[in-house]
Amino acid sequence: PAHGVARADGAVGLRCSPHGGAAALARVAAEAGLGPVTATSLNRSGETPAPDRAAAAALCGAGLDAPALLDLPGPDAGGGEASSVVDVSGAEVVVLREGALSAAAIRACLEEKRCA
Repeated sequence: PAHGVARADGAVGLRCSPHGGAAALARVAAEAGLGPVTATSLNRSGETPAPDRAAAAALCGAGLDAPALLDLPGPDAGGGEASSVVDVSGAEVVVLREGALSAAAIRACLEEKRCA
């Protein structure tokens, strides 16, 4: 993986965004043969995601062109419930953080070997 993407042990986190713009970007990149899109979430570790552009600009501090961010077309990302984080790199599945999906829902999905 690209430098800074993988954890020290080589593990990589994956996320399928429900945001239409992010999904479209990932689809276009895949169709063009560019591979996956890598990015971080815009929140400090353990804190909730930025709910809108103004909060995102405040999190980024002075190094960001806040007016350009605030003028981007399209809807805000939404700032909904945080993603659930699951570590599947070992023999046992470990829920690292419950978010939009509960640990029970994740376990049920894994037991059924399918997600709806």
